[in-house]
Amino acid sequence: MDKKAIIIGIIIILIALTGFYIYNANRALKVDWALVEKGDIEKYIEELGIVVAKDQGNIYSSAAGRVIEILVNIGEEIKKGDILVKLDNKQIQKEIQVLESERAIILAQYDEAKEKVDEESIEKLELTIGDMERKVQRTKEIVDNNKTLYEAGAISHEEYKESLQNLEMEKSNLEKARLDLQALDKPISQNIISQYEARLRQIDIQKEKLRDLDKDFTIVSNADGIVLRQTIEEGSYIQPGMDIMEIGNTEELYIESDILVDDIVHVREGAKVRISNKNIGLKDLEGAVKKIYPYAFNKVSDLGVEQRRIQVDIEMKDFTADIRPGYDLDIRIITDNRTNTILIPKKALFDKDGKHFVFINSDGRAQIREVKKGIEDKNQIEILDGLEKGDIVILTLDERIKEGTKVKHILQKP
Repeated sequence: MDKKAIIIGIIIILIALTGFYIYNANRALKVDWALVEKGDIEKYIEELGIVVAKDQGNIYSSAAGRVIEILVNIGEEIKKGDILVKLDNKQIQKEIQVLESERAIILAQYDEAKEKVDEESIEKLELTIGDMERKVQRTKEIVDNNKTLYEAGAISHEEYKESLQNLEMEKSNLEKARLDLQALDKPISQNIISQYEARLRQIDIQKEKLRDLDKDFTIVSNADGIVLRQTIEEGSYIQPGMDIMEIGNTEELYIESDILVDDIVHVREGAKVRISNKNIGLKDLEGAVKKIYPYAFNKVSDLGVEQRRIQVDIEMKDFTADIRPGYDLDIRIITDNRTNTILIPKKALFDKDGKHFVFINSDGRAQIREVKKGIEDKNQIEILDGLEKGDIVILTLDERIKEGTKVKHILQKP
């Protein structure tokens, strides 16, 4: 190849490169864009809330025992004082009956002691004491036999305990009869009278305590409402303090939510709340912050992070029958808002050296513009200074976009 041909080839390459450069320099870069508009924007805190019924609370067992009857069903309306659950109280009733029998015996002895006693009465009492001594002996034999059977597992502890109580009662009756016999030969003293009266008062006190205890075996409602939850069934055995039922007033529902301590400083009582749940078709129901609790507590998030939170109660102004106690709802607590203000998409904004900028389309070329931003939500930012309604902001932010870059936005907004 001669020198002339080489030179011609180089010239052709240079011409081609120059043409390619000119073509690309004049070629407009297609970009996504958005028109700067005026509108409304709200700044909010987004959390999860749980629907709670007014006066919602748990019913706890006040005694230990076997459930023999449940008188209400889930969803049933109840009134304060209604009986909800009955426990087996046979043992307490037996103890009350034993005391009543003992009181009747002592009262009869007391009445007899105040009367004049003849020889025939003494003989009768002596015969009675003899019978009682034999009865005590037979009862003792029964106790010894029951002890053997209990240790062998043939009878229950309750049966063995009942035989012991019978023996003590027989012994007590025998001792009282002996005392009565000693007192027959002499007029009853004031001391003896005081002893009888003291014993009668003691039995009355024991009976009253048992009756108070018996009340705990009948569990009643402490408020009006609806049965929301039940954790027991007939035949189950429960302990004192056990959660057995939950009730609440479903006519008045509200929402409980736990807000991060860092966010709660922006929340005020009365703040507007928007309530949604896409699973049940709820969107932007209106509510308001009703109460902010005065103390914080620790709570572990779903990601296992321990956080400090404060509970808030939210009143639902828009009520719908689709909302039930226990539902999870998405809530947005509005902490600030603007109306008829300049708005742009968040992805149009970028930061540099601590300042905020956007690119706008100025006569077909990208022009950088410093802006001052206001409040923002998930998608939009308020612009306080630097843009006007009708400006076109560029949403395609990459290394190709620079000051003066020729751009062409597509006809339809993304």
